[in-house]
Amino acid sequence: MLLGVGTALQAGTRPAPLQVALVLLGAVAAHVSVNAFNEYLDFRSGLDALTVKPPFSGGSGALPGQPQSAQSVLHLAITALGVVVVVGLYFTWLRGALILPRSAWPAS
Repeated sequence: MLLGVGTALQAGTRPAPLQVALVLLGAVAAHVSVNAFNEYLDFRSGLDALTVKPPFSGGSGALPGQPQSAQSVLHLAITALGVVVVVGLYFTWLRGALILPRSAWPAS
């Protein structure tokens, strides 16, 4: 994200601070959503119980220690995904469908 802002500045374009903040919010929300879904699904599938976690990988292991938090983690994942969708829809409305990947365009 910072590379995009830096490139815009280098090209002489000054990005709107609100738009930069929304992109940052969307990027952070995307990471939160993916990580929370991963934690929840690994716990629900039983993978967490089968995996020996090395010190710096293999997930947090928080849900096996606090299974009552599983529903909260799922709600966090869905809420964060909703933030990503809203930010994406805003920028699609603002800039048009050309910002979408080519595969998302209607067939012509």
